[in-house]
Amino acid sequence: MSFIDLVIEKASERGTKGTERVLLSLTALAGEEGHKCPNPSDIVALLPRTSKDEPEVEPLVFAYALYLMVEYGYEVGEARRHANNFRTELDSLMVEGSVLVTKTNISKADMERKTSLKDTAIERKIEALTNSVKSFRKMVADGRTLSDEDELAIANLVSDLQTLVTHTSRVEALV
Repeated sequence: MSFIDLVIEKASERGTKGTERVLLSLTALAGEEGHKCPNPSDIVALLPRTSKDEPEVEPLVFAYALYLMVEYGYEVGEARRHANNFRTELDSLMVEGSVLVTKTNISKADMERKTSLKDTAIERKIEALTNSVKSFRKMVADGRTLSDEDELAIANLVSDLQTLVTHTSRVEALV
């Protein structure tokens, strides 16, 4: 059995106990026997498919994590995290033969992803606060009186809004 066949076989085993152990074992085997890891984009078509004819997530993550470990020396946890976060997007971030460039590209993409997720969370919080303000304005416009719970909710809303406009790191606590 060739190394590529072994990689496809191991990636295709679903719910494998000890995935990290298998990744480490294959990485060691590649190093000991001088195997080049198959480029994940070349073997995606050979991995198990979903009913929508898309590659299953677990085998895909396995193949990309192994590639990052063998070709670029990533630790297993970091390789799995990047593979899970980016999957096929890694193809555009990986560069043959330049570990430094690849790690820089992946690190930059990771930072951009985290910033994007944080920005999205802040936008959702602002939208929720805006909807709460509109709801209270409508309630007051309709002539309804505010209960003690409504007044407490407004006080919390004002506090959240004050946090949004005063200190960025405190904003992160809201999301």
